[in-house]
Amino acid sequence: DIVCFLIDQSAHPDYSVYINFLGQNTSAFSGPAKIALKKRPELILGYGVRNKNYKYEIFLSNINYEDINEYNPENIKLLTQRIQTEFEKIILKNPGQWLWLHKRFKHVR
Repeated sequence: DIVCFLIDQSAHPDYSVYINFLGQNTSAFSGPAKIALKKRPELILGYGVRNKNYKYEIFLSNINYEDINEYNPENIKLLTQRIQTEFEKIILKNPGQWLWLHKRFKHVR
């Protein structure tokens, strides 16, 4: 079984944790971390990068969380931060590839 999440959305505070993302203390969906900590699947971050020929290359990277074992609020936040940090690295490497048509930083603290 495969479950996919779109993690670049602004998360409603009732369904999220607050993490540091692109210099903002903002909400992020905690669902991927909760499922990962309960079911222990592989966590794979997938993304596309447009090349000079206007074709997309698809990349997959594994997010290691073997060091996070217990299901609790602290670890849910820790793993959510780890996932978002990996996503942030991708954006910072290719900033011209990202355009949010919604208010990503709608819920900040």
